[in-house]
Amino acid sequence: MDALERVEVAMRTEITYTLAHAYGAFGHHDPAIFRPGFQHQQWLTKLTSEIENSHEKFIKHYRSKYDGFPRLPIWMESEVMTFGSLSRLYEGMEDLDQQQISRKYGLPHYVLRSWLRSLNFIRNVCAHHSRLWNRELSMAPVMPKKKHGWPPEDIPNNKRLFAVLVMLGHLLDSQGQGANWRTEVTECLLRISFNDAFRVAMGLPEGWRTHRRWNMHAGGGI
Repeated sequence: MDALERVEVAMRTEITYTLAHAYGAFGHHDPAIFRPGFQHQQWLTKLTSEIENSHEKFIKHYRSKYDGFPRLPIWMESEVMTFGSLSRLYEGMEDLDQQQISRKYGLPHYVLRSWLRSLNFIRNVCAHHSRLWNRELSMAPVMPKKKHGWPPEDIPNNKRLFAVLVMLGHLLDSQGQGANWRTEVTECLLRISFNDAFRVAMGLPEGWRTHRRWNMHAGGGI
């Protein structure tokens, strides 16, 4: 949850900045700026419900001072979006807009799109205190390919927890927070990873602590 919250804040900022600069404060209310097939009205209806149910003071202030409520500028609406609404918003954006964000993470836009979808599922599991450590992911993320700097030996089992941890570490690296977070996670995993059955259930490969995608930004500290 610590990593997910940081990723959520960063993505909210990037998506808001991209849409506001390209289409203006209320551009996200126009279905024409999104990908064909995006269920814009369904997404907007859910977002409207989230706004109307919000008790944030800035929402109350806007409602009392300006016309058009619950239609708000993107930088206000994004503050009350759930992670699910945020990930669906990114999924609905045009490819070029998605790429403007995904390039900052060194990922193809379709990979980041898949990662956000999977992380939303993971967030819901964590938020409901459900079992995660040995779960097979029903929403397995797409992993980058060799041409994007991820050779096959770097790719963990994308249906198990280790893949999620690799994803989160990669996203946190752009914020300069990946190494410290990996160290904390490693300390947690060490307690049970000595058990081969537990290690396999989590998708941890043998020698996982020195796995290139886990240790590449840690400076050898773990």
